[in-house]
Amino acid sequence: MSNFLFLSYILTISAIIASPGPSTALMVSHSISYGRRALVLNSLGSVCAATILILIALLLIDKTIPKNFLPFLSIIGSVYLLYIGYKSIFSNKVDIKRNTEINNFFSQAFFTGISNPKDIIFFLIFLPQFIDHSFSFIYSALLLVFGWIFCDTVIMMTYGLVAIRARNSLSSGFILKITNMMGWIIIGLGSLLLITSLRQLI
Repeated sequence: MSNFLFLSYILTISAIIASPGPSTALMVSHSISYGRRALVLNSLGSVCAATILILIALLLIDKTIPKNFLPFLSIIGSVYLLYIGYKSIFSNKVDIKRNTEINNFFSQAFFTGISNPKDIIFFLIFLPQFIDHSFSFIYSALLLVFGWIFCDTVIMMTYGLVAIRARNSLSSGFILKITNMMGWIIIGLGSLLLITSLRQLI
């Protein structure tokens, strides 16, 4: 892959990843509420989910497999988003060591990230323009995957660090309001995804 093509890919995906969405909302919420441990695990979960979706999209590009299962997975994922948002708003916040298992941060971020299988369609449309046909498909695919992993990790952790820095200068009441707001954002995005998915099946 040429340097220009790869740089164009990195700049483009950085802008896409930095745009607010369910994963960034969850990252901010977790980071404000629970700190650096949640930040790292949340970031890993989000990156793993995105990597799987990209690999599936690349497999579809290369082999073409049936896509009729996507609306059903999308409905399941949107319901999960609603649950995450509800839990963020209405669950009582207590000490992380007593109420939150470490794996929950990773799993919530992972399922939030992978809960929109329609992202596979986006990757199907987006990725081909960055595949350099003068190289092998596997080589180009690896560059695309690792480029996304790097940008996704850096940007998601930056969101979390900014949230933690802001938390240290804010009152606990204001932090709770931010956490609740992020919960409502997640619920809104989940509701929109659910409506869109149901329309596809009707």
